Amino acid sequence: MATKDKTEEAPEGAASAAPKKKGSLKWIIVGLLVLAVAGGGGAFAWLKFMAPHKAEAKAGDPKSVEAKPAEGKGSEAKPGEKGEQGPPTTKIGPIFDLDPFIVNLADPEPRFLKVTMKLELDTADTKAEVNERIPQVRDAVLILLSSKEAQMLKPTAGKLQLRDEILQRINSLLATGQARNAYFTEFVVQ
Repeated sequence: MATKDKTEEAPEGAASAAPKKKGSLKWIIVGLLVLAVAGGGGAFAWLKFMAPHKAEAKAGDPKSVEAKPAEGKGSEAKPGEKGEQGPPTTKIGPIFDLDPFIVNLADPEPRFLKVTMKLELDTADTKAEVNERIPQVRDAVLILLSSKEAQMLKPTAGKLQLRDEILQRINSLLATGQARNAYFTEFVVQ
């Protein structure tokens, strides 16, 4: 009887070992697929978000081949001459701090937006003009902010569009210069 139990157990053990191998093989294949997808996504993200930064860094490098201007008409201009075509200047202009804005949004249910921003201006004279026109600047921004809905402001594209609209409104008020950029330092929708 003991021999019958052993012989009966052997085929069961062999049969149960085969499904375990199939199951572990499936998990290995699934794991490899997950790694391949994650690796592909990581490679895509790296190329999409990191590669442009390397290209920008090369553009500023005088030794880089890509940074050299194309040969042709007007390429004989020497540094410092009027027709020089080089990389755009990245010097930051004067920064003007605006007090925080707290507004009711145009949603049916009560929602609030709190925004703090800084304006980058082109000259110091523009900074003086913005300081003189603070009531008009704040009014223009408050009216614009209160016309927005929370769903429009949640995605990054909505924030970028809002920034462009703010710059248009502020620049329409200025006579001597312009605001180059608006930087959100705080942006809370509640």
